[in-house]
Amino acid sequence: MGRLEWQLGQASLMNTTHTRPDRVDVSYMPYFVGSTIKEMRTWGIELFNGGLLTHDDNWTLPRYALRTEIRMGDYDEGGGVSYCRDQLARRRNGHSWERDLRSALETSYYDCVEDFERRNVHALSRRGSRRKERYTFFSHEQQIMHQDQETLLDPAQVPVDELETVTEQLHTGKVYSVMLSLQVSQENRYLANTEGTRAFTSSNVWTLSLLIGMPDDDGFLHTDFVSYHGRNLEDVPSPQRLRRDGLKLIRNLASLANAPWHVSNAQYALMDHHTTGTLFHEAFMHAVEANRLSEGAWGEQSNIFFGRMGSRVMPEGISIIDDPTRLDLIGGYTLDEDGVAGKRVQLVTDGMLTEYLHSRQTANHLRHRTATQGRSNGHARAESSSPPIPRQSNLRVSASNGLTRQCLLEELLRRVEGDGQDYGLLLENARAGQVDVEEEGLHMVWPSRAYRIYPDGRKEPVKGAYLAGTPHMTLQSIIAMGHAAKTHGAFCGAESGWVPITVSAPAAIAKAEIARMSTSEFVELPPPLW
Repeated sequence: MGRLEWQLGQASLMNTTHTRPDRVDVSYMPYFVGSTIKEMRTWGIELFNGGLLTHDDNWTLPRYALRTEIRMGDYDEGGGVSYCRDQLARRRNGHSWERDLRSALETSYYDCVEDFERRNVHALSRRGSRRKERYTFFSHEQQIMHQDQETLLDPAQVPVDELETVTEQLHTGKVYSVMLSLQVSQENRYLANTEGTRAFTSSNVWTLSLLIGMPDDDGFLHTDFVSYHGRNLEDVPSPQRLRRDGLKLIRNLASLANAPWHVSNAQYALMDHHTTGTLFHEAFMHAVEANRLSEGAWGEQSNIFFGRMGSRVMPEGISIIDDPTRLDLIGGYTLDEDGVAGKRVQLVTDGMLTEYLHSRQTANHLRHRTATQGRSNGHARAESSSPPIPRQSNLRVSASNGLTRQCLLEELLRRVEGDGQDYGLLLENARAGQVDVEEEGLHMVWPSRAYRIYPDGRKEPVKGAYLAGTPHMTLQSIIAMGHAAKTHGAFCGAESGWVPITVSAPAAIAKAEIARMSTSEFVELPPPLW
């Protein structure tokens, strides 16, 4: 990275001054320049109904992504920012890489000049406290020298033939489709900036999912899934375990053959750990990613939890932690994309909001509205060369007054009878979630399985149920939580791409809006010809 520093010192490029008619001098000398190169190895297979559908192999010849970042103005007074993204030659070539780095820096520089000028124009047109909202800010952080120990995986050890056999064995009877996907990735990251930080980090992640589809008696295709995640290929589940888990999915799907469709209503629902965790991920965690609260100058500002520090945002007894220091979980990391050490953050204590998730930019922008006192808590994340924003890592939800599973079920039925409802709902194995943070946090969580639970204990599967709501209504509607949490892994998508996360949560009861999906959302299969 010596060439990078050399280029930054070129007075002909960086040390220019422009005098505005209003006598405001603006220096075009960047106060921060950073560069990140990622070496990305990927390997993956998709198996469908007993055959190999796709095979992606970028392991021996990795891909390289470059991101440069330049900031002008001042850390505390504000300024402009620009990023440049590029792909580098897949075979390491010093001349080619140097040329691409020079080009990326030039592009970043001139884009940053434009951004800084534009923000100045907007800021000067304002008066009072809103003036500085037009700028970007950047926290002061310590120089870091860090080097991970690289651990290479060997995808050749994956028993592809045995996994093919599993999908063939499960494709039987009324089963329409069996999809098994295994994706393995390694990311080596080289990070340097003009503050003196130099870092090399290395991480491995694999994810395996088994998705089975089966039609009901009306020809609508329903799916259920199981997924697994880890860092070492030795932990990939055996073909025998996959077959057992697949048979459970088939039994669950078979129970939907002539099940009734859900009727939309506000109902008491007992959510398993997977559904509860997904609900907190969508309804709460995305709204406390601090960039949602600080982009009022150039986008839609979210006011869901803006100005709520120290106030109650959910029932007493609930606490929430996001902890990237858990390196045994796939959401863990040593340094974030800003080169800041990932920190364990207590977001909620006994129902009270105590912090947001921060990058260096949001930490200084909100320095008077956050507990970090202008310092990042190491949550800037991004896929490949995308510009980083604050993101989740390893979420843990806990309740100080948690109940056993049996007590939760009894509480559900007591509430149902007390309100004169015919039944409550059991929601299991959330397959997806979605939130629109700018639109007051409207969120949806789709469970793979839903059941009516009657006062006599009878359990009846239903089709098409999903949970919808807004954060304050949903979170305040939580009535009780379990005492035992379970952890599941996933990939979260947002503006900075897809990043691995884990969610640990107990089961919970809430009275919420449980809507019904339209049948148009389901694939309708034609009757079989033979």
